[in-house]
Amino acid sequence: MQASATASSDGGTQSLSPEQEQRRLAALRRYVILDTPPDGAFDHITAVAAKLCEVPISIVSLVNHDRIWFKSHHGLQVDQIGRDPGLCASAVLDHRPWVVSNA
Repeated sequence: MQASATASSDGGTQSLSPEQEQRRLAALRRYVILDTPPDGAFDHITAVAAKLCEVPISIVSLVNHDRIWFKSHHGLQVDQIGRDPGLCASAVLDHRPWVVSNA
């Protein structure tokens, strides 16, 4: 499996090694959360985050090997997208918060 790569904020390129990506995906599988029903606690988090940040969209997303699945979404009526075009796939490459100011 190939690891993801993206440009970092300092202009360089970040990537997960194949081993890191495999460990990250194994951890995701251990959570047993993918494709679970909506959860009011997560929905509350996305609603509060949107309000506090004064943004129209807030998402709790999980990056799988081929898709980005939304556990909760506020202001967006999509449950998942492919991994390649997603901003969330880039977020797994950094340990700091991933903030997109204008998507």
